[in-house]
Parts: sequence; C-alpha cells; structure tokens
Amino acid sequence: MTIIRQRQYSQAAVQALQSAGVPSLLARLFAARGIDDAAKTSVHLGQLLPPHTLTHNQQMAQLLADAIAAHTKLLVI
Repeated sequence: MTIIRQRQYSQAAVQALQSAGVPSLLARLFAARGIDDAAKTSVHLGQLLPPHTLTHNQQMAQLLADAIAAHTKLLVI
C-alpha cells in the first residue's frame, strides 16, 4: 500500500526561494526537502555531488544496468 505523507516546510524558505525566481510549486517542494537557497537548486554539472558521496550509488548502478540488459522498465525519481 502506498502511503502519501505531506512534508512540513518553512514558509520563510518558500518566500526566499520565490523571491529568487523559483516558481511557487517548486519553492514548496524544495523547502519541504530542506532547501532554502535558490543557489542549491542549480542543475549545472559543476554543482552536482561527486558520485562517490551518494548513498547506495553502486547498488543503483547495478539495478539500472540489469534493467537495461533485461529491457525492463524502471522508474527513477
């Protein structure tokens, strides 16, 4: 059974993100994940975390490789 939980967020963080030009919905989503600075939402490659710092990245790489090899669908969120 899927359980959907609504995360609490800081209204101040939402306002700060919106003031920086982040759309309202994204501002609420980011704030609910603890992001309060628009600079932390950068999608430039130089801003990404190094792969070795990601939790369980080796297991995910294997899962992805297996799914590709088996031609199965995989949803990545």
